[in-house]
Amino acid sequence: MGQSVVIDNRSGAAGTIGAELAARAAPDGHTLLFCTSAVLTIHPHLYPKLSYDTMRDFVPVTAASSSPFLLVVHPSLQARTVKELIALAKSRPGQLNYSSRARAP
Repeated sequence: MGQSVVIDNRSGAAGTIGAELAARAAPDGHTLLFCTSAVLTIHPHLYPKLSYDTMRDFVPVTAASSSPFLLVVHPSLQARTVKELIALAKSRPGQLNYSSRARAP
């Protein structure tokens, strides 16, 4: 690249702090936002008061990595497919517990 690179790692709020900082930066091509796809695709639907607009404030460059989602159930549960799990949950409303590793800002 022929120039120095400064990394300003702004953690917190599940990536929205860094995204807000990048959105406010001068649009001179010298600021890159490296974040999970959720910051630009899911957060705008969950948090309507974000100070950035994904479509207005960012231009995609590339996908750098991918991470699959994983759905698991206890072996004692009689569901071996997603379709079976949904049917079971519908047949037993309010009776199945779940855990999620998702973090909200």
